[in-house]
Amino acid sequence: MRGRKSAAALGVAAVDGGTSRLKPPASLSEAERKVFVDLVLFVDDKHFVPSDLPLLSRYVDAVVLSEQAAYHCQSRALRLKPWQSPPMIRIIRVMV
Repeated sequence: MRGRKSAAALGVAAVDGGTSRLKPPASLSEAERKVFVDLVLFVDDKHFVPSDLPLLSRYVDAVVLSEQAAYHCQSRALRLKPWQSPPMIRIIRVMV
């Protein structure tokens, strides 16, 4: 199969005993779930291991939170750039 695999193809269990991709935890919001799935599908299926799940969950939480903060800063016509606001600075520190 050439190119990127479909979500349906990735949902099928590997017959050859290979590893399966991490599944997003049920605790994630819909936006966090989308970021999680996009990230996991972007890399090789052996890249992430089960012990990465807590870190990935917090990372996608920070990504979504930063997007919301940037939108909030822009929608209120603040004079600060999104990355200059105190909440955004904290979020960026979490992501790094």
